[in-house]
Amino acid sequence: MSDATASLTRHRSFMLFWCARTFSNGAFMMQGVAVGWQLYAMTNDPLDLGLVGLVQFFPIVAMSVIAGQLLDLFDRRFVAGACQVGKAVAALLLTVGTAQGWLNREAMFAILFLSGAARAFEIPTMHAILPAIVP
Repeated sequence: MSDATASLTRHRSFMLFWCARTFSNGAFMMQGVAVGWQLYAMTNDPLDLGLVGLVQFFPIVAMSVIAGQLLDLFDRRFVAGACQVGKAVAALLLTVGTAQGWLNREAMFAILFLSGAARAFEIPTMHAILPAIVP
């Protein structure tokens, strides 16, 4: 282990941040794959697989300027927490909708857009928080 890596692992706040970010990104990617499979099983349309990615990516492009302005106005910890809650609510809606049988193609895309919008604000927030975590 290099000296730089060893010094980073001694900072508890950085390790918690790194673990949270790694698990959150991994969960988001797994959700995208699972939703893609589920949507393809419902519609048998390969175009819907591409739309899953587009609906999650479009808010990042569309809201990038707004996200930067928001980070300057509000506490970054609050924004990061709100983004995590937004992504959790989206995952919960996907789960409940699947279990109760009301989840259709349009509802899936709306929920994925919500998740993508939360991620649009989360990505720059996490980049902005990092310098404050490690001295």
